[in-house]
Amino acid sequence: MKKLAILSLSMLLLWSCSEESLSPTTAVLEKSEVNNTVTLTKSVIDNIEMNGNHLVLSSQQDFENAIQAIKEDDKFITALSAKFPNFVSAKSAFEAITDEMLEQNGVDQYEHLIEIKEDADGKKTIEPEIDMSTPSYLANEQGVLQIGTKVLKFTHNNVYQLDEADLSNFNVEQPTNIRSLEVFPVTRTVTPLRAVVKSCTNVYSISSPKRVRGEIKVTNSFPFSEVVVVTKHEEYTNSWFIGYWNNTNAGQLGMNGKIVVKAEKYIGRGSDTKGFTLNETRSNLSKFVTEIAASGGNRKYTVTAAKITHSARPSMSSPFTGTCDCTI
Repeated sequence: MKKLAILSLSMLLLWSCSEESLSPTTAVLEKSEVNNTVTLTKSVIDNIEMNGNHLVLSSQQDFENAIQAIKEDDKFITALSAKFPNFVSAKSAFEAITDEMLEQNGVDQYEHLIEIKEDADGKKTIEPEIDMSTPSYLANEQGVLQIGTKVLKFTHNNVYQLDEADLSNFNVEQPTNIRSLEVFPVTRTVTPLRAVVKSCTNVYSISSPKRVRGEIKVTNSFPFSEVVVVTKHEEYTNSWFIGYWNNTNAGQLGMNGKIVVKAEKYIGRGSDTKGFTLNETRSNLSKFVTEIAASGGNRKYTVTAAKITHSARPSMSSPFTGTCDCTI
């Protein structure tokens, strides 16, 4: 499995909207807003500490600020790595896995980092165990992140919350012996594949199978929820241990379209609906992710409408272009 290059920050056009109509307005970052983003990143980084091999945010507000900084500042992760060079996130640990490592050590060695999924045609894909975009930057390779005196452990099916003092006794296979433990299920709306609200694929090269894959993903849990749009370029790899769709660089990737997201509270009343326009192209990537919405507590999302075209060209000179549409 080649290392993945993923871009999280994207320019979005924000709409104010109701059930009946949409009134588009362009969100443009003024100089003062850029300065505010830099200030936010510095403030967030200054307030993060490390305890053993996991990060510690001092409060829930710091967690919310980190979510905002990751979304708005593409230099946040670089700044985080500079302060904590020995920290290994769930995301970086997954991306470091290669074909050679899987062949030499076996798939089971990395079961805490990977999920093997099967497409409708019976072919497999290797996905990250922690598929929530923002927490994968902040949680360590075991999925652990501390906020105040509470520890969150992110997994595919649940988010576990417990006192920091109980962490050393916690076993995800037998979690009921921890008194401070709370378990928050991870729910996903309309899931043809894991966490995917809607997906599309187009195999555009047969002799050396390549495809573009688009995904609209909604992941909801009380401690954290998000909506992301993903464009991938994949090539089918036949290995002695498994045949699977493997992310591979494309000369150009694109996503173009509109998406409408509704936010509601787990506890309490009130909802908010917003629309976004995406018009993005990126060069020399295997995958890029655009975060549409994210929240660090008591919020859940649904996608009420979407029409997004995903595209991939293996090289800028290639006559082949793969496209597919995600429509809700």
